Amino acid sequence: MDFRLGKTQKEEIRERSASCRENRLILLPIQNLKSKIQNWLSEPSNSGKLILDATCAPADISYPTDLEILNEARKHTEKIIDALHRQKKWELGRKPRTYRKQARKDYLEVVKKRRVKQKERRKAIKKQLHYIQRNLGYIDDLIALGAELKSLTKCQYKTLLVVTEVYRQPILDFGF
Repeated sequence: MDFRLGKTQKEEIRERSASCRENRLILLPIQNLKSKIQNWLSEPSNSGKLILDATCAPADISYPTDLEILNEARKHTEKIIDALHRQKKWELGRKPRTYRKQARKDYLEVVKKRRVKQKERRKAIKKQLHYIQRNLGYIDDLIALGAELKSLTKCQYKTLLVVTEVYRQPILDFGF
């Protein structure tokens, strides 16, 4: 028995073994983490799948079509109209007609088809272009009535610039 601390030899052994167990419980996760970091650092940084066949593509990446891009552009113009209209809500009264439901219906009518004829696709593109044209006209009218572009976020402003370019290109290509 250790008379200075008032402990027997068995109690002293228990304390030492308990502290060793605690140290092991603390040190094991740290050592595991250290080994994982070392393994991660030793691995090459370019990890992933390499597809050598050019005809293969991952299924989760969709190829954007003209119609999808025009539909997204139309949706963005509708959000911009909403943001600009909020400024002059009391002066203008009603929000401009954007035909959201009809435009979405026209888009889904073509997208859901398994095979789309070229005539149907061109007709759907033309409809989406007209919806975008109408929305861009409303945006110009709202700006002329005093709505400020400052109320738009940076992202919305950049999107507006992109949408005008997206609208301009098919007009030149297709001659609509």
